[in-house]
Amino acid sequence: MKLIRGFFVVQTRRPVRPVVTLELVEAWYGNQAQINFPERIELCLDLFSDPSAA
Repeated sequence: MKLIRGFFVVQTRRPVRPVVTLELVEAWYGNQAQINFPERIELCLDLFSDPSAA
């Protein structure tokens, strides 16, 4: 699955099975979350950290 110009392009050998497409999309979102969430959480923790705790 790729994101091209704001659209998802899903390539599958079973295009007539929507369940397969759904599984591919969910897997892609899960992988993206594992990549991006830790970085975003660190950023948010830095923004909202208690300056008096140091």
